[in-house]
Amino acid sequence: MSDNSSQWHPCSYLMEAPQDYEELLDTFLVVQGQQFPVNSGLLATHSRVFRMMMMDLKGAGHSTADEKMSIPLDDSVSAKDAELLLSFVYCKRTEVDMVEEAKTLILLADKYDIPFLGPLVERGLCRSMDKLVFMKEKRPVAMEDCHNAGWWLAVAERMKLEDLRMTCLCVIIRDLGRNSDFPKENKQALVSLQIYGVTVDAVCEIAAAIVNAAEFHDVSVDIYDEDYEAFETLQVHHVRNRTTKASAEQFDVNLEIDCDALPLTLRLLWLR
Repeated sequence: MSDNSSQWHPCSYLMEAPQDYEELLDTFLVVQGQQFPVNSGLLATHSRVFRMMMMDLKGAGHSTADEKMSIPLDDSVSAKDAELLLSFVYCKRTEVDMVEEAKTLILLADKYDIPFLGPLVERGLCRSMDKLVFMKEKRPVAMEDCHNAGWWLAVAERMKLEDLRMTCLCVIIRDLGRNSDFPKENKQALVSLQIYGVTVDAVCEIAAAIVNAAEFHDVSVDIYDEDYEAFETLQVHHVRNRTTKASAEQFDVNLEIDCDALPLTLRLLWLR
């Protein structure tokens, strides 16, 4: 039942004033002491987790005809996060404009099993490819950095977001190409991909793109500035059109390989 000690949220996520929905707002999400009025049917339609929570609460007698049901969210979700989520659930917003918001939304989509958010996030990130990065100052960016293309690649593979996967592959290959004078750092960056949960197959695809680009232009894997424009064009062509079958079999590796063994499978990256 509703918690009288909580305060109503201003409901800025609704298209109209909450008074226009009063009879339909039959449930509260309780976040950090604030009550977010929602329609249980709409929320249950979008989220399998919320649907199960509502069924459990109703089965346990936590809802009556006169009182609204309350669903408390854990401390990992802030009031700002809840408002962002509901603004998309209620279609107040339909586009993801900021990478920071994209990460918040994808984490909430994963936590509460909200499938429609994945393609929305994918579309926004693919439009903002220039905001993604894999390496800075010869090192991979921090895992918690919302702009980390390696982290997003793992998400794209897990959630089957193919356009986002391709975008992340291009960003990673771009940054490794720019950093090709530093093979040790590149090796560490590639190892970090498996820590994020990127498949070995994807790592081998990245390696294949770099090696094939170097061979195509008859240059070493250390690609200099004057070669970079042609290299970047080829890497996108390779990833998008699969001109070469980039698979684990090409590199003769076991798909069950562990993190410690991974660098040994990528020696082609540092052949001179």
